[in-house]
Amino acid sequence: MNTTYNPAIHHRRSIRLRNYDYGQAGYYYVTICTHKKRHMLGEIVDSQMNLSDMGVIVELEWKRSEVIRNEIIIHDFVVMPNHLHGIVQINCDSVGAKGPSPLHSPYLCTGAPVARPRSFLSRHRE
Repeated sequence: MNTTYNPAIHHRRSIRLRNYDYGQAGYYYVTICTHKKRHMLGEIVDSQMNLSDMGVIVELEWKRSEVIRNEIIIHDFVVMPNHLHGIVQINCDSVGAKGPSPLHSPYLCTGAPVARPRSFLSRHRE
C-alpha cells in the first residue's frame, strides 16, 4: 500500500461550513498536517505509534495549548506520522489570561470588541 501523498490523485474538498464562525464556543475536530505531508512525527510499528523527537514536541505543545489558553479545552487527540487529529472545545465562559496572547476573540464572547485580532480555527494554509 502506497501511503505517499500525491496531489494528483488525493483530492479533498473542505467540509467547512461557509460563513460559520469557527471562533465561537463549541467542539471542533481539528487536523494539523506537517509541511508537504512529510512523515516527521514518528512511525507506526506493529500497530503502535512511535513518536520521533519532533512528534514528542508536537504532543507536548498540543497538551500545553489548554494551559496557556483559557478559552480552550483539549479532549482526545492522536499524533500520526504526518498529522495530528484532536478535539478542541472553545469555551467562552473562561475569564482571565494565562499566556502571552490572552485576547483571542475580538468580542470575548460578550459582544464587546477588543483591539487584538481574532484567532480562528478556520485559518489554514495549503
